[in-house]
Amino acid sequence: MKLAPYQYAPLRNPKSIRLFRLLPGIESDKSIIGVISEVAPLEKKSPFDESSYDVSYEAVSWAWDSEPSTVPVTIQDNDHLYLLPVSNNLFQALTSLRLETAPRDLWIDALCINQASSWELNHQLPMMPSIYANASRVCVWLGPASNDSTLAIELIEEMMKDLSTFGELLKGFERSTNGQYYNGEALDFNKEAASLKALLDLIMRQWFSRRWIIQIALATDALLYCGQNTISWHTFSSAVSLLVMQETRDHRLSNIMKRQGISDYVPDLFENVAHLSAPLLIETTHSLFNRFSLSEKENLLSLEYLVSGLSIFNSEEPRGAIYTLLPLARDALPVPPENDDEPKSLSSGLAYRLSRNLRRKPFVVDYDLPYVDTCKNFLEFCILQSEKTRALDILCRPWAPLVQSEKGDPLKVVQTKANTSNHKQELPSWIKDVKDATFKVYVGAGGKNIDRINADPLVGFPPPGQSNYNAAASRPLNTLTLKFAKRSDHFSIFVRGFILDRIDQVQETALGNQLPRAWLEAGGWEDLEELPPEALWRTLVANRETNGKRPQGYYPQALRDVARKGFHGSSLNMHYWIQYGQSPPVADVLRRIYQVILNKRLFLSETGRLGLAHAKAQTGDFLCILYGCTVPVILRQREISEAQYARDLEEDEKARMTEAFATFRKQIDLSKKRRKRPTGDNVQSKTRSAKSKNLVTSVWTIYKNFASVIFPLYIGLFITNWASVSRPMFLFWSVVASLLIFFCGGLLQRIWSRIREKADNPIRLQKLKKPQDGETRRFYYELIGDCYLHDMMDGQAILYQDKYAITTQTFEIR
Repeated sequence: MKLAPYQYAPLRNPKSIRLFRLLPGIESDKSIIGVISEVAPLEKKSPFDESSYDVSYEAVSWAWDSEPSTVPVTIQDNDHLYLLPVSNNLFQALTSLRLETAPRDLWIDALCINQASSWELNHQLPMMPSIYANASRVCVWLGPASNDSTLAIELIEEMMKDLSTFGELLKGFERSTNGQYYNGEALDFNKEAASLKALLDLIMRQWFSRRWIIQIALATDALLYCGQNTISWHTFSSAVSLLVMQETRDHRLSNIMKRQGISDYVPDLFENVAHLSAPLLIETTHSLFNRFSLSEKENLLSLEYLVSGLSIFNSEEPRGAIYTLLPLARDALPVPPENDDEPKSLSSGLAYRLSRNLRRKPFVVDYDLPYVDTCKNFLEFCILQSEKTRALDILCRPWAPLVQSEKGDPLKVVQTKANTSNHKQELPSWIKDVKDATFKVYVGAGGKNIDRINADPLVGFPPPGQSNYNAAASRPLNTLTLKFAKRSDHFSIFVRGFILDRIDQVQETALGNQLPRAWLEAGGWEDLEELPPEALWRTLVANRETNGKRPQGYYPQALRDVARKGFHGSSLNMHYWIQYGQSPPVADVLRRIYQVILNKRLFLSETGRLGLAHAKAQTGDFLCILYGCTVPVILRQREISEAQYARDLEEDEKARMTEAFATFRKQIDLSKKRRKRPTGDNVQSKTRSAKSKNLVTSVWTIYKNFASVIFPLYIGLFITNWASVSRPMFLFWSVVASLLIFFCGGLLQRIWSRIREKADNPIRLQKLKKPQDGETRRFYYELIGDCYLHDMMDGQAILYQDKYAITTQTFEIR
């Protein structure tokens, strides 16, 4: 008999959650049976307290895969059975988690949230902190067990058994197998190296690439499952941190793999291990909270830092790359969108009204919003929350996930008009996607690998990271001049700054591990027996070491020594000299050059300055300083046609009218709601309490209303006595004015408050100027990326502007 598909019942309480009770079964039983039930939250003492539930459950964290949901799970609802399809990976997890003799209450996002309901997603996502925090344990499903995973878990347990022997363990890895022993046993080096490779394969499993896994930081206890093998999160994270620390300090693991290579294995794979998602996850979770007690904690990292720093993680739904991190940010408070037709939570309403006094500002979670609007909202939020001298650094930092095709499991992406019509919309140039990210995980002949694909962003990370440069000196961003404008075919941002210089010549792009010889000649280094010109070698390392400090004095000599020996043909293979050059100073300099120049182009400006630019930079591009950005940027000028300009003016006018009408309508609705008298004993009690506490305010309001009637009458009588005007006529209009003030004063006051609120948050649509006589050419700009411009990175550009009286202007960037 064919079972009907399971249909979710709407949640009776927007703060409720569903739990999946996994019924017991033996390992040979190939079917999964469970019960889905709603659990209401306990009553909260304060509207801002997190929800809690009077039931014990475990949360399951697993990796969404690209396979369609075709494996059926049987849902028991009263006396009826239904089918709910899940992916094969989740089915394997349920099979492994199932007990033989007792049921198990689990919270699983794919089963406990109706993925087809955008309303439910919008309301359940802000509850993720309380869901994970209230779970007795988080069960992490890494996937089925394999020989490599068993070997990796054994290595971790051996490492953490006694940390005092960790050094001896590494020495054992480095020894030859001829006559060498460790703990009384002869060493098999291939096995030792294979253990390191197995550990690397384990931390590169799909679960570690999923952005949702950051929620594990909220768990009080977590257990990793790899088939039937288990290991605690604390033990696993400590072992990985130990290995990353060792590799970062002296590249010891890379040297081990280099000396004893394994078939189909890249010997320098450990070189970038610190940038893998697993070590990044561990580092982030360790610095995410300041815990005062087991139940009290303070969020430490900003939303901008989390989204930018975790760009290597994947997200099944592109907007989820932002929404998943909202509960963990110190400055963001996730709230559902306001909708009069849907139930509202008290906490979200209070969050809006009290946002000026909150450290965490409301950020609306709306899966129906077009992706480009979500990105704009995130960027605007970061700009307003950032320090104003570095607020525009986000324009140069790659963070926006690429929009994937919506093939595969339909439950993974909410099917809405916003998805189907706006996912194809191209992002503007001022929203940098992860194509320009520094690292990328790919699948090679030896399995998964991570490699550098771009140079490091010059802007670095937002606080608590430190800014490397200060190109705009003390010129901060003025939010009064920062504007956004969305049109039918593009999205613009308007920022202030000035044109500093222009690109005159560009060299070939630095690809792979090669340092082009043409770069040296363009920088004036003809004789490699001499030290390189200062402007050239400082440009090649962006005048900074990896740690952000000024470069050491041995840099030019190390570059000269390797250049004399290393150039064969048109380029120098930096990878070879880093791995086999046997010179740590040379390796350090070449590593830094590689971090700076990959996929960059060396250029010479019209004023003769050297610099580094994005691979897309061309001759004629402008080198600009934006107020509020710590590095120069490259802008490409584009002409706006007369037809396009006229269309933009028309669309801007319509947008302003729509916004004004919406604001006025909202104020009218708010006024109507406030006139409604509350009913019910509880509400009346609270109302009486509030009135008693605000007696002074009430008296003052009565006095103002009384004065609004008496004062115009008094003035009218005074004027009629002073002037020869008809007293009845003046009294008539005075009464009319008094009545208008009395009945409409509250509405006018609320409209005025709204205007003041908008003045405090002045990011609005930009009003274009109407064309003037003689003006025939108008331009917008495309943001190519950040750039290094020698001798202009630490405030010299502002002195240059003042010296030559360079005019500040507004750039429209699309």
